[in-house]
Amino acid sequence: MTRSSRAHVNGSRKNSLKWICKELIKTDPTVKVLYQQLQAQAEKILNEPPLTYKIGGAEHTLLDVSRGVEGRVWLLAGLYRLNGDHRLAARARDEMLAAARWVLTQDCGEGFALIVKDAVTKIGFPHVASQL
Repeated sequence: MTRSSRAHVNGSRKNSLKWICKELIKTDPTVKVLYQQLQAQAEKILNEPPLTYKIGGAEHTLLDVSRGVEGRVWLLAGLYRLNGDHRLAARARDEMLAAARWVLTQDCGEGFALIVKDAVTKIGFPHVASQL
């Protein structure tokens, strides 16, 4: 790699969203507090079991739990991309696997199971799809 290409790579790195976010966390007190709050939420999630779906009874939790899983996965995956904490990526995977396994236990037919596996693969998680 030549000196000019290294400079280009280094310059590009400084303009990346990840670099900008890390700099803001260091320099902006409001952003730092927000980041700390998000980290605290993630740590709380790591100490709880994955969300579970229930049908019937006093609570019909499918929509609430689906939204909760989605929020957890976005939070965990986003923080992992920012700070590289592999615990967060693993837990995001576990949340998706728990949701997908529940779906696959329902009477939905083989076609639906293939659709779920294909969707999980297409959004960039082929290793998760292979475990379904």
